[in-house]
Amino acid sequence: MSLYQQIRKYVDRVAEMPPAPALHAVIDNCRPPYSLHAWKRLLDYAGTFPGVKIQVSRRTVVFPNGHRIKIASLIRPASLRGCRFCTILVTETITQEQREELASHMMFQKTPQEAPAPRPVFGL
Repeated sequence: MSLYQQIRKYVDRVAEMPPAPALHAVIDNCRPPYSLHAWKRLLDYAGTFPGVKIQVSRRTVVFPNGHRIKIASLIRPASLRGCRFCTILVTETITQEQREELASHMMFQKTPQEAPAPRPVFGL
């Protein structure tokens, strides 16, 4: 499945979710200018939805239902720090070792009193 197809399926899933202020992520392992590839694909498809707001400086797309999709990279792990993602789409540029490290990192982002840990979506 191509990156565009993965992002399209992911955006469709997020757009259909019930209203909530939730943060979702598309995570890749590319350096610029290749990291812009996922961002451009997200803009291409998410921009077709009515009421979508685009925050270019944050690489985030905000849907009318309150859900947000952020593009993040493992090249800059600090970009993941402090983010509490509801779901994660990991692109094919990330190795299995990096996926396992990412999954273990995400498991401890939330306290037990809060919602459960995010559900990584490793390829749709």
